Amino acid sequence: MTPFYALTRGPVTVNTLFVIGILGCCLLTSGCPVASPPKYSIIRLDDRASAGESLNEHGEVVGQVLIAPDEWRGFVWRPDHTPKLTELPTLGGHYGSATGINDSTDVAGYASNADGWTHAIHWTESGGIEDLGALGVGYSAAMDVNNLGEAVGHTGYTDATRRAFIWTDTGGMQVIPGAEADTFATAISEASAVVGALHDEANIGTPNPPEGRIWYDDGTMDTVPSGLGGTGSIATGLNLTNTVVGYAANGSDEYCAFKWTASGGMHGLGSLGYCITDDFAFCSVASAINSSGTIVGTAAYAGAISHAVLWKGSHLYDLNDCIPSGTEWEYLDGAADISNNGCIVGAGYWMNGATLQRAAYLLVPAVLNKLTLSRSTVHGGSTVTATASLDAAAPCPLDITINIEGLDGIASVSGPTATIPEGARSVSFIIETSSVASRTTGTVAVSFGGNTRTKTLTVVP
Repeated sequence: MTPFYALTRGPVTVNTLFVIGILGCCLLTSGCPVASPPKYSIIRLDDRASAGESLNEHGEVVGQVLIAPDEWRGFVWRPDHTPKLTELPTLGGHYGSATGINDSTDVAGYASNADGWTHAIHWTESGGIEDLGALGVGYSAAMDVNNLGEAVGHTGYTDATRRAFIWTDTGGMQVIPGAEADTFATAISEASAVVGALHDEANIGTPNPPEGRIWYDDGTMDTVPSGLGGTGSIATGLNLTNTVVGYAANGSDEYCAFKWTASGGMHGLGSLGYCITDDFAFCSVASAINSSGTIVGTAAYAGAISHAVLWKGSHLYDLNDCIPSGTEWEYLDGAADISNNGCIVGAGYWMNGATLQRAAYLLVPAVLNKLTLSRSTVHGGSTVTATASLDAAAPCPLDITINIEGLDGIASVSGPTATIPEGARSVSFIIETSSVASRTTGTVAVSFGGNTRTKTLTVVP
C-alpha cells in the first residue's frame, strides 16, 4: 500500500514500498489542480523522525519511527489508546518497520534479527511479535495484511531472486501461485487478490524492466503492462473491484502514476508538472486506492522535492492545498495510504523549533468549524455548556484541545481535551465558573487539526 525504499544487508537488497519523497512527475494533464480542493484536518503522530505507511478503517496507523541514531522501529498509532503510539519490538536487531494493518489491528511489517537479517513480521496486541521466517536466502518483508489475516510481501529465494509470498496463520509462508519467478508483492485486497511486479525494480532503466502483476485468489494472473508509452510498471495498490494503481514508464522513460483494470486497461493519472531525475526519472507515484476510487500518492514539485497528492474523480490535488494554512507544517512530501472513509497517512516536514523535521501525519476529512456556548454571560458559580462541532462525522475518535484564556482561577474544565467519538460530529464539555468580585471577560478556544474556534465568555458577580 506504499511506494518504495531499499534496505540492504550485505549483498542482499530488500526492496520495499515506502515513500521517501524523491519521486517526481511528467506531464500536466486534465487531472490538474482545481480551484476548490477538499479540506482535511492534519494530526502529527509523533515529534520524532517518522513516516506513516498504512491505516485501517478505525484511524489506526502504522509506520516507522526513529527512536535513537540508527535505531528504527515499527509503530502502531491508535486514536483511542493510551499512549496513542506504541513502538513495536524488533527480532533482536536495530531496525523495524510496520507496513500494513487490518481492522482487527493485526500488523504486518519487517524487522531485523540479531544477525542483521530482515524478516517479515506479524504483530498483535495480545500475541506480540511473530517472526514469519523466509523461504530461501535469509530475508523477507511483509508489506500488507487484509481483514482475513492474510499477509503478503517478498522473500529471498534459493537462486538469489525474490518470490512474492502470501502468509496465513494456518498455512505459514507460501509462494503465491503464479509468482514462481523474480517477483514481489505490495498489497492484498479483502478478496485476496494481490498486486506487485515481476523483476527487481532496482533494474529500472535496464533492458529488462519490472512489469506489474495482479495475482487472483483462484491461481490466475494478469499482467499490468506499461500503457504510457514506455516499458516497465510496478503495481502498488488495489481495491475490492481490482482497480490497480502504481507507476509506469512513459515514452521519455519517466515513471508516472497510473490506474488499471483488466477490462479498461491503463490510464495515466497526470502530475504537478515537474519531474525529478536521479539514476532514473520519477514523475508521480500512485500508492493506494480506496473503495470509492480515490487515489493517493506522490508527485514531483518545484525545487526537486515531492508533494503528497490526491486523485479524486478527474482531478489531481496537491494535498498541501488541502490542509489549514498557517500550521507548523512546511510541506507534505508523500501520501502512502487512504482508508475507505477517506483518511490519509504519509509523511511531511514540520518546524520542530528551528529544525525541519520529517514526521508521520494523519489527514482527517472533517474540519473543526464551530464552537457554541450555552450562555456567553453567566454569574460566577454557574456552569456553561460548550460544544465543539465538525463539518462531517468523525471517522475515528478525535481529541479536541480546550484552552481558556483571561479567566484564570475563574473558569475551568475537567481536562485539557475532549474526544469526539467515531461517527459523531460534536462533543460538549462543561465549564465551571467561580464567584467574582467584578465583571471579567475571557476567551474559550478549541483546536483540532490546524483549526481553532473561539468564543467570548463573561463572568459577572
